[in-house]
Amino acid sequence: MFECDTPYREGYFMSQDQADAVLGRLFRERSEAQKHLILLRAEARKLGELFTGLGAIVQSDKVWNISLESYQPFLSKETYEKITKLKTGIREDEQNLARLNDEAKKFGT
Repeated sequence: MFECDTPYREGYFMSQDQADAVLGRLFRERSEAQKHLILLRAEARKLGELFTGLGAIVQSDKVWNISLESYQPFLSKETYEKITKLKTGIREDEQNLARLNDEAKKFGT
């Protein structure tokens, strides 16, 4: 039986160099996404410590689930925009990291 040691991915044959490049890019992007998410979560925790009522929900993974509109009258425009940006960034990074983790699973990692 004929065996081929050329990597096969999603209907395409790749050279080993191409497969290594794809895997390297995937690991780099996943690492960057993890680091960025850690930084955003740390910033969210710092902001959370500044607020008593809002603090409990801004901390941890709940930040993008909160409705900021009810807090808007009590927050400065800068703080409101910063929390809104954090919410968006965390949600996008979590989705990106989930996608990258799914891709990594395809490589058996």
